[in-house]
Amino acid sequence: MSAIAALTLLSTGLAQGDLPEVPAKVVSASLFKNGYAVVVREALVPTTGQGIIPAPPQSVLGTFWISSSPGVQIRELIATTLTKESDRDVQSLDEALTANVGKVVGIKVREHFEGTAKILSAAGSIVILEPTERTQQRGVLILPKGSVLEISGATGEVVWKVKQKTNQQALRFTASAPRGGVIKIVSLEPGISWAPAYALDISDEKTLRLVARASLINDSLDLDGVDVRLVTGFPNVPFLNIQDPFTSFQNLQMFVSALMRAGAPEDAAQSGMAYQMARNRLSEKLDFAEAFPISQATGEQNEDLFFYPLSKVTLKRGDRGYHVLFTAESEYAHVYTCSLGDSIVDDQYVERPEGPRDVWHSLKFKNTSGKPFTTASAITMKDSSLLGQDMMHYTSAKAEATVKITKALDVAVEDAEEEIERQRDALRTRSRTYDKVTIKGRIRVINRKAQAVSLELSKGVSGEILATDRNPKVTVLAKGLRAVNPRNRIEWKLDLSSGESAEITYQYSVYIAT
Repeated sequence: MSAIAALTLLSTGLAQGDLPEVPAKVVSASLFKNGYAVVVREALVPTTGQGIIPAPPQSVLGTFWISSSPGVQIRELIATTLTKESDRDVQSLDEALTANVGKVVGIKVREHFEGTAKILSAAGSIVILEPTERTQQRGVLILPKGSVLEISGATGEVVWKVKQKTNQQALRFTASAPRGGVIKIVSLEPGISWAPAYALDISDEKTLRLVARASLINDSLDLDGVDVRLVTGFPNVPFLNIQDPFTSFQNLQMFVSALMRAGAPEDAAQSGMAYQMARNRLSEKLDFAEAFPISQATGEQNEDLFFYPLSKVTLKRGDRGYHVLFTAESEYAHVYTCSLGDSIVDDQYVERPEGPRDVWHSLKFKNTSGKPFTTASAITMKDSSLLGQDMMHYTSAKAEATVKITKALDVAVEDAEEEIERQRDALRTRSRTYDKVTIKGRIRVINRKAQAVSLELSKGVSGEILATDRNPKVTVLAKGLRAVNPRNRIEWKLDLSSGESAEITYQYSVYIAT
């Protein structure tokens, strides 16, 4: 592997304006879901060893790196600005007057003059004309530009092209290289990303069919037969909002100010790394994978990131790509879930509104794809009906996933609590006094569906749990350093036949601030 010998200005054999432009072609891209991608480009080294790579990428701080193919030695690499001159059409009558100063043209001036005249000047807001025809008034005319209606002349006599100068950022390099040697540019940059989505089909009563797809969102690159990898995971890039100084062309003060605003890496990470539907009927049964070739690659695990590969992707800047990543089948179960919140907030009892609680109809299934499910939206379909949409959270291969479908209105959960004992001033701290209150809770459940359901019910409880029904699972949660009450989560699993109801009771004691 070659190395860069120096990144300083050395004398070269050719003037900068005479150096050949060498485009850096995108050869691979690894796309994150946050709008950034690791892009690899290659530029062929000319036989002269010198060249200009136009439009270098706007890289994230510290992610712009140069490599090369074997045998290439880079002696100079300079980020510079090129000034180019080109022709363009005039865009206004004012520009046309200026471009034709010194020319004799046909000209028509409102209420003043019509004929041929030499344009002596077109500076500012006036035009100075010298009529040339004997039949016209002689002398010099000084008129407002706004009074000129048109100018005319034979082809070649009237100038309608003007010169313009544009500045272009570029990399200038000098290298020694064997024939076919390339310079490689690696960069983390914004402008291209991907968005995943899942479709879950439960038309079969026992087997769920999952289709995973990706939408490629390309605002910055021209991809032509490029190997693309879609990355799932959480990359640690704390300086995401700061451009690399080598290619940003910011002045020094702007760069330093950006660093100062970002602060420490953990502060920069917090600021820079930052994702339900009505029933709808379709006309026919749909298979979301049938119309597309499915990638046969298994993907690649690299430390804590997983890469979904897409080979030979062609996508122009501004285009969007639709790709089916994989399909999977798994046995599944219908699960109904209800989560009841803690009644204690900041050591105070908070009355919960009366009425039934939300019960969610969910699917629970195992990830049999051999790949992780990345966090994304997921729709659930049955016999071409769209049942609902939820967020599929990250699920490792062989792990269990749970996806909500919709609220279950025919499974009702109601709860209530009552105070049964209070000990006044049971606890004193430096700043507060607490009563010790014993609370009894009741939860009533009824299944009005035509079939049996499995209900997973959870309740948050602050304080000491004294009694519970139906052998629930009790998990002790972490509490704050100054908290006086422990925190718990109680979980019940109930199997209810059609029309069956159940009642659960629990009891706990808690310190309430007075």
